Amino acid sequence: PQIKKQKKSKEERQKERLLKKQQKASSKETLKSKIPTHDEHGIAYSKLQIRRMMKRVKQGLHPVPTPEEERERKKREKEEKRQEEQELAGLFFQREDERKRLKEEGG
Repeated sequence: PQIKKQKKSKEERQKERLLKKQQKASSKETLKSKIPTHDEHGIAYSKLQIRRMMKRVKQGLHPVPTPEEERERKKREKEEKRQEEQELAGLFFQREDERKRLKEEGG
């Protein structure tokens, strides 16, 4: 025997959505309060840096990465970029090889 779920009314769904949105906003504000807006030299952090810090705080880490963590992040990004370029170059050369093969077969 299947149990049928009772459908929620439109108003109930809207209330739930609004409540969820408010909870998310309040949790975001509490996270933002833990993040510094300026570094030790008084220079404001960029939006990208603030986003990274938000992610770090969500994971339970200190908002400002250590120099070692920053080096690891840059190294990881560089490696990912290199791999992506290799994959794209591989796709390009595959197409060239296919064109040559098709010319040889058809021509």
